[in-house]
Amino acid sequence: MLETDFKHVLNLITLLANRNPRHRQTFGKFRDDVAHQMMQLMTATPERWESQVKQVRKAGQLDGIDDVPYKAIRELVANRKIKLATTTTLHAELELDTHEHLLEVMAQRRWCWVHADKTSGGFITSDHPVCLFSTPPKGLPALGYGMTGTTVYFPISPFLALCGEFDGPTHDLKADVFAVGSFNRRIVNSAHRQIYAANDKFVFFDHQDFLALLIF
Repeated sequence: MLETDFKHVLNLITLLANRNPRHRQTFGKFRDDVAHQMMQLMTATPERWESQVKQVRKAGQLDGIDDVPYKAIRELVANRKIKLATTTTLHAELELDTHEHLLEVMAQRRWCWVHADKTSGGFITSDHPVCLFSTPPKGLPALGYGMTGTTVYFPISPFLALCGEFDGPTHDLKADVFAVGSFNRRIVNSAHRQIYAANDKFVFFDHQDFLALLIF
């Protein structure tokens, strides 16, 4: 594949890694948790809440609102009935801001093409197709695309996939039914809600003994 074409593939991998429902859900929950902790502190006592209200009024952000009752607000906070919703626009802005940086990190990995044997059943994909795992597995999840000792797996088609490591091989690799099954297990484990396959002939192995088969 030409270098320009591979850049397009790398951009796609970065886009899918950066923009997906799971990451948005995680980020949204983090913002809501932080906001909840702040509200807990702000409503810890009636005096502290009154002080907060005075500051907000002084900033002109409560114009037209006569009363902000402490007991009602405290009850809402204590029962976690106040939620901070992250808008799609904010998600998109943050993803655009981080795309170039993540693309640069992805480009630093050494990528190799993995060709599935025609009798293997082929690779599958999912709604979270960019799979990040520790290499070799250490019992802990891989925490970031910039971490060494991790591998990124990405299926391109039923019989072609990409594998990227910071210190891995760059030559093409062949995957038999066992390696393909191990690859597909990673796809299944990484999926958010759905997996996709060309047909029902695919295989996957859910056993630690097969973890080394893709590390050729």
